Amino acid sequence: MHHTTFQATGIRFFFVVNWSELLPYVWLGQWTADNLVTSALLLPLAPVGVALGRYLHIRVDDKLFYRVVTPACSSSGSSCSTTSLSPPDTERNHAVPVPRH
Repeated sequence: MHHTTFQATGIRFFFVVNWSELLPYVWLGQWTADNLVTSALLLPLAPVGVALGRYLHIRVDDKLFYRVVTPACSSSGSSCSTTSLSPPDTERNHAVPVPRH
């Protein structure tokens, strides 16, 4: 598969996933004023990331792309599998921070 097809598939997949998470995040109260301010402050960096991604996409050939992406995806998948199969660490892995008094 050409790396353009691979990247376009990833972009479409994460577009759908991220939009599908919107309502649950709102429902759980994860959209706070602080989060929105942080997003607004980081927004000017988005075009920089797009330009850098396009620059690299044009200059990296398929062979090098897959030599980097294959181990990165394998490592990420292994890490996710290990984390999901490990017993929970009750001190560190809270989905919502627990205030300590």
